[in-house]
Amino acid sequence: MKKTNDKPDESGIVMKATNSINIIPFDPNNSMNVNAWLKYFNDKYQEYNLDDKWKLNNITAYLKNSALTEYVNSYDTIKTWEEFPSFLTERYISPKLVNLSDFTLKSFQEVFSKDKYDVGTLRVEPQRIVLNSDLPVSLRPYRTSPVEEQEIKSQVEKFLQAGLIRESNSPNSSPVTLAFKRDEGKKTRLCIDFRKLNALCKSDSEPLPFGLSNR
Repeated sequence: MKKTNDKPDESGIVMKATNSINIIPFDPNNSMNVNAWLKYFNDKYQEYNLDDKWKLNNITAYLKNSALTEYVNSYDTIKTWEEFPSFLTERYISPKLVNLSDFTLKSFQEVFSKDKYDVGTLRVEPQRIVLNSDLPVSLRPYRTSPVEEQEIKSQVEKFLQAGLIRESNSPNSSPVTLAFKRDEGKKTRLCIDFRKLNALCKSDSEPLPFGLSNR
């Protein structure tokens, strides 16, 4: 398929431009993903039943900034529309040009978790739980098999290394147990049985917002 010999300029004036087609131009300055834009552009031209000749004749209307400059400078080497996607991807798939989601991750990486142990810390004051008894709750560990004991030690060590727990000499102690994760096959998670301690917690009495819901 041949195209006209008239070379386009960078002014936005295009050959046989169809201004009625509303397509977002490709702009590298906005960190657009070139493959995603090419798919979007092709979907649009199929929606309007436009052929490859139309795309090649009107493409300068849908390129901005350096993308338009690159195309104008390489105009003589692009003979068919099939060559255009390769031309564009060769120039704009690079580490410097990232998706918006990648840009967000890099700009705010401190608020995103890097692994399941990277859960951050609470930025609130420690909470005080009032008990009905001053006696410590100290229970014996549950019996475990050698395999379970090794798994418990492994998970505790990972929590210690991640800074999620610390060693303690408290007179209070509650037993731990392993629970199977339903969505991860035979993997287990470490649980603490706080039922005895919970039974000693004093309940707070708070007024119900009766007046707000019944006027």
